[in-house]
Amino acid sequence: LEYFEGKKMLIDSPLHKLLQQMPKGGHLHVHIEAFIPMEDFIGYTKEDFVYYNIEKNKLKTAPLGLDEPGYVPCNTLRKTWDRDGTFDDYLLSKLILQPELLATRESKKIWKMFQEIFDLNADVVHYHKFYRAGLLAYYKQAVEEGISIVEVRHVSGNIFKDDLTFLTYQEEFELYQSVIN
Repeated sequence: LEYFEGKKMLIDSPLHKLLQQMPKGGHLHVHIEAFIPMEDFIGYTKEDFVYYNIEKNKLKTAPLGLDEPGYVPCNTLRKTWDRDGTFDDYLLSKLILQPELLATRESKKIWKMFQEIFDLNADVVHYHKFYRAGLLAYYKQAVEEGISIVEVRHVSGNIFKDDLTFLTYQEEFELYQSVIN
């Protein structure tokens, strides 16, 4: 049974609905690059200081401005987009593993695709305000779903401030504490 076909059958089943209502043990090994809802992520890219480079397929967050060749504010791309669909549709197609891309891939190649997505979104999700918002949204969702244990996979030293300097370990701790409180 193909994954996406099986997933749809499972989600539509009465058993899935019952399981959704039951308390769960936990989410283990959760990466922020993968757990932010796409609508929230697209919302982050609507800030005037989020840029995209089409050739490099790379997003950058620069609250104090960015003067780097090839990078264009996402909002400018939204206004001037002349390809099929909208810029947001294009961006989503780069952020979500598509069924047709997975159909003929072996697991090593699928993991490579995951890495490409993580590379694309990392600079957005590691901006301290977006990181905090994404973490808060995730924890709220976990509580709603009855998740009692969450293991967030986090590499310290990757969350950055408006001036692009990284948060100290103390500041990262305080960020997590502010979400929990």
